Amino acid sequence: MKDVGIVRKVDKLGRVVIPKEVIKRFNIETTSTLLEVKVEGEKIILEKYNVPSQLK
Repeated sequence: MKDVGIVRKVDKLGRVVIPKEVIKRFNIETTSTLLEVKVEGEKIILEKYNVPSQLK
């Protein structure tokens, strides 16, 4: 997949669908992967979240 922007609508509940290509590229398991939401200025950043081993 090329590093280009993908445009998605936000639904009435504030949700955005992550494209299948992105899910595959970053090996996101839809039932168990946690994503951290970060804000930097005008950017919203999704980052895989690793639960500390003592909390697993």
